[in-house]
Amino acid sequence: MKKLFVFVFLILCTSGFAKIQKVSKGQIKDVGDITISLLEKEPFTGMVVDGRDREYYVKGKPNGKWISFYDNGKMKSIENWKDGMLNGKYILYNERGKKVLETYYKDGIDNGKYAIYYSNGKPRIMGQIKNGVPVGKWKRYNAEGKLAGVSKY
Repeated sequence: MKKLFVFVFLILCTSGFAKIQKVSKGQIKDVGDITISLLEKEPFTGMVVDGRDREYYVKGKPNGKWISFYDNGKMKSIENWKDGMLNGKYILYNERGKKVLETYYKDGIDNGKYAIYYSNGKPRIMGQIKNGVPVGKWKRYNAEGKLAGVSKY
């Protein structure tokens, strides 16, 4: 009997943790730098679903991987958030699905690889950023992908 009680207790406890609240854009509202649930009138924790787009929040702040799409179904962006700030890889695509920007953030500030691409997907500008400032060698390319110049910071 004791084993049955422990088993039922564990099932009930773990089932409560497995659920993520899912809402639509119309069920949340930005108030300053916090997103609140209009149903609960408190900072929202859960997932916002808007078509194929997915956004995650913890205590009213963006958190986790956000993915958004254009109306034509092509991916628009991939963003990584932590405690309300961009943190990690950020990729932006054009409406044809070609990557146009790739950068990295740490605590909301550009840090790391930074690349801009032509609409044909070939690199346009590539370099490194540290604390929001360009550093080192930055390379510029023409639309055919050939090196057009180098700048040093």
